[in-house]
Amino acid sequence: MGTSTSTLATSSGHQVSSPAALLFSTNDSVDGASETQQSTNDSYIRSSSNMPATGGPMPFMHKPHDEILTTLDLNLLYYVAHELHDDRLADIATKHARTLMQSHVRGDNSTWHVVNFDQDTAKIKRRMTNQGYSDDSCWARGQAWGITGYAQTYGWTGDPRFLDMSCRLADYFIDQLPDDHVPVWDFSRLQPGPKDTSAALVAVYGMLLLHQHLHSNTNRYLSAALRILEGVLGTSMAAEARFCDDEPGSALGTINEGAETIVLHATINNYEFAPRRFADHGLVYADYYFLLIGNELLRMGIM
Repeated sequence: MGTSTSTLATSSGHQVSSPAALLFSTNDSVDGASETQQSTNDSYIRSSSNMPATGGPMPFMHKPHDEILTTLDLNLLYYVAHELHDDRLADIATKHARTLMQSHVRGDNSTWHVVNFDQDTAKIKRRMTNQGYSDDSCWARGQAWGITGYAQTYGWTGDPRFLDMSCRLADYFIDQLPDDHVPVWDFSRLQPGPKDTSAALVAVYGMLLLHQHLHSNTNRYLSAALRILEGVLGTSMAAEARFCDDEPGSALGTINEGAETIVLHATINNYEFAPRRFADHGLVYADYYFLLIGNELLRMGIM
């Protein structure tokens, strides 16, 4: 491979211990891609030309756009570049990561959820949300996607700009946390809103990566990750599943007292004008990262 793919091999070796673990890690990107697809299907990106001057439901339609959560998708693209010895794919991923640093991150290190681009000029037409509180607020899970996405991108490239970006996004996330360390769905101070444990756990995983990338020069991110994890464990775990007593040999009967997930109190979309609005429920992102965090802590020798 060329220079960039040599860097990929070195960086990925630091982040994961085997090809099987690397494949497991790329499932993060599948989660992000699934949320992108849902956002497109369920609540079409609002047209800047049709935005009402005052409040009220917004019209939705397809538009060329990009979301902060696509930083997660880059993990899969780098993996394919590494396996196929294709520097071109790695370069595409790196350029995308650099673009989002400019288009999606505010001066205070909070993030926009969605950016609408002109498909002819690539100029930004509008910045907005599809799942947060407002266009000007910071959607918590979007911020968490950015933390983990840029931590993973640094793991592949070794580019210190991506490490710095992940740290800055993590610092903002930590500074917004309430006393129980479980983030609300959106960091807007105008409306605390419901909790989102999926945002908490995505961020925890990213902070564990940061701790390792920094070679333990600081315990800030490890300490924050463990506090957030403790908050989730103390407030948001579903009851244990139990077997049916009246049907020997049957499958699980009452599961988690009605819950179908391990972790409760997630929020997929509480945006006021979303066609489908759901809050305070179980969510696959929370469960997936809960299990991934457990594996990572074992690998780090912390559990």
